[in-house]
Amino acid sequence: MSLIQLVNIKKEYKVGEETVQALKGINLEIKKGEFVAIMGPSGSGKSTTMHIIGALDIPSSGDYLLNGTNVSQMTEEELAKVRNEEIGFVFQAFNLLPRLSVLENVMIPFAYAKVPKAEQLKRAQEAIANVGKHAHASQAWVSVRKSRGSVVLEVEDDGCGLGERALSGAIASGRLGLQGIRERAAFLGGESVIDSEPGEGTRIRVRIPLAAASVAGGAR
Repeated sequence: MSLIQLVNIKKEYKVGEETVQALKGINLEIKKGEFVAIMGPSGSGKSTTMHIIGALDIPSSGDYLLNGTNVSQMTEEELAKVRNEEIGFVFQAFNLLPRLSVLENVMIPFAYAKVPKAEQLKRAQEAIANVGKHAHASQAWVSVRKSRGSVVLEVEDDGCGLGERALSGAIASGRLGLQGIRERAAFLGGESVIDSEPGEGTRIRVRIPLAAASVAGGAR
């Protein structure tokens, strides 16, 4: 049996007095274990097709069978259940909720699936550990102090750490803003130390001469 099957799928949109035919009878069959890319020029209907496959929209006509179940005319509530239990999404723009930590964002789908809270936490932490292990921290600590004519800023998080090679790559590529930290510290006549070890989080220590820090603070 096919995992995904589209049969003569059509999708029309009303734009003012006009009817736009986004899909004109699409047929597609994807079997379990297949890896498929949908390609085509702008306006060819890729996004519309993906919205239907992802149960974010329903076709104007035709049948969409997911695991043998026809979802093409389901209600919003039924589609939400399908999205929660049958389909996974990887968004280009992440779509994280800014008011939540990374850990809390990862826990959201488990909450909708009614997974027990302790299991939500365990599975979310495991998922985070599997995808990079560096800036996925739920907390960070910042301290600022004066020391021997300098201002010392220290930042530490509870993430899993990068390791020397990955940290060098992150700095060189401009990711995480680490190169900017080094350049600004050097511009102010100071120095910076960035350390990130697997299992030990990331630590950033910046020391800037007190006079330069005062000038920088007044120029903000």
